[in-house]
Amino acid sequence: LEELQQAIFDRAIARREDATRHIEAWDEFVEFFTPKNQEQPEIHGGLAYAHFAEGDEMETRLKEIKVTARCIPLDQSDEPGTCIFSGQPSTRRAVFAKAY
Repeated sequence: LEELQQAIFDRAIARREDATRHIEAWDEFVEFFTPKNQEQPEIHGGLAYAHFAEGDEMETRLKEIKVTARCIPLDQSDEPGTCIFSGQPSTRRAVFAKAY
């Protein structure tokens, strides 16, 4: 039973890692969340880690592409970067995913 549970857990971690991207630019973010087939959009189960600075610009841009901020990981260390939404300095990344 323990081996089976570990195998299921390992497979879930691998699938999550395959569906996760660290994104550095707005264009890359949009491309990641844009369906390949606009007429019959596929379900997108990916997660994007991106630098952010909270504000109206971030909320507006996220609504345009129907993506939401899911969480800000508490266990991350400060990482200097630039908010992909506003260009402001950022020290943290948030996790973003498609809203359905």
